[in-house]
Amino acid sequence: MYNTEFGLYNTSNHLYRIHVDYNKRALAQLKDCGIASGIHYTCTHNHIVYSTGDKCPKSEIESTTTLSIPFNEALTDGEISYIINKVKKLCRH
Repeated sequence: MYNTEFGLYNTSNHLYRIHVDYNKRALAQLKDCGIASGIHYTCTHNHIVYSTGDKCPKSEIESTTTLSIPFNEALTDGEISYIINKVKKLCRH
């Protein structure tokens, strides 16, 4: 259902990632609606352990705009529809 509603082609079997304007704000907005989401991508080149001083602008954008929404076999059609509607209303750019 997500792929059809969001016009995406996500083939993951364990995580459903979407792009939003700012993932931390979207995370909080979805939480206020009772939807657990997550930020499952952070650019590693900014971490002290991996830092080389290189710039990776695409990675930095992904780090602030990628968000994971609930995706599991226990979700009912009603819950999926609720998530889709809230994501479309609050988070999509």
